[in-house]
Amino acid sequence: MKKKKYTRIAIILVMEILFITPVMADNTALSFTAANEDYVDCGSDPELQMGTHDLTVEFWFKTSASGVQRIVGNGGHTDSDDGYSIWILVNGKLRAGLSDGTTSDGKQTNTVVNNGDWHHCAVVYDRDDRLWVCVDGTCVAKLMEVVTNEHNCDNTNSNFLMGRTTTSNSNNSFTGNLDEVRIWNTALDTATIFTWQDQELTSLHPNISNLQVYYKFNEGSGTTTNDLTADYTTDGYASNGTITGAQWVDSDIPGFTLGVGDEVSMPEVCALHQNYPNPFNPVTEITFALPTAVDIRLRVFNMVGQEVALIASGNYSAGLHTISFDGVDLPSGTYFYTLNDGSVTVTRQMILMK
Repeated sequence: MKKKKYTRIAIILVMEILFITPVMADNTALSFTAANEDYVDCGSDPELQMGTHDLTVEFWFKTSASGVQRIVGNGGHTDSDDGYSIWILVNGKLRAGLSDGTTSDGKQTNTVVNNGDWHHCAVVYDRDDRLWVCVDGTCVAKLMEVVTNEHNCDNTNSNFLMGRTTTSNSNNSFTGNLDEVRIWNTALDTATIFTWQDQELTSLHPNISNLQVYYKFNEGSGTTTNDLTADYTTDGYASNGTITGAQWVDSDIPGFTLGVGDEVSMPEVCALHQNYPNPFNPVTEITFALPTAVDIRLRVFNMVGQEVALIASGNYSAGLHTISFDGVDLPSGTYFYTLNDGSVTVTRQMILMK
């Protein structure tokens, strides 16, 4: 009897994961088709270069295409190709690379991303520490021992492009949608990335002065995508991109929150953020947002649908809340954490790795 109960809970969890109603972002994105050789040329301005400093690149994307696909970058594929880039491998996993023109390095994720869903990518080039590659809040890292901050990774061969390798080379072009491209001249900590990945930037971002480039893709028409950095910093320079072929489409990133001035608009329903760190051992933090004061339950389930922890319950005020979860008594494995406000249930996945 107990086994049947857990089976029913597991089925309900899967249904909630698959059928939860997303909060739709009322903005636009760019759609690329490799066969049409679509791309965006953003030039070779200093704001787009890595040089000898740290760099963080983040964006939202979705694709169901197969094969190698170059998403963004200005080099970094080979030893002689100085610069940096982020692309999808033939196995469907994401890889980030960099090069100083003589030596290259890189790291790939363990997550298959060409499944037709929206994914958030964040790559942190911390030149005297680690190269972090994160997809939807799950990160892999390696020590940056080959190309350090002593190596200049400014690109001398190509502009910064979205959707293909170079302006003259359409091989391995990208087919899919791209949105919310941000480049920072510092190594953002992953906690900050995860907190802000589901919303537009505002001046409240703790590293806003380090913003180098910001493409919202909210123009909705025309052949130019504007770099909006000057709207958020004292940097008056804009690295606008010239669009070739790519089409404007409605952006439908699930749970994405639009910014209004210096205020962050409240979600229409409860929103659950990716835990940080993830994987974790044994403590992690879970953040959620509520549009109004409401009674909630935040619970953790294992893979067979057993409830293993009740993290929070009761009445919480509108706004952001962060709760710590200690998995010291649980075995390593994959878990689901769910937030329910009486009308909506949101579910995310986390990994305990001891």
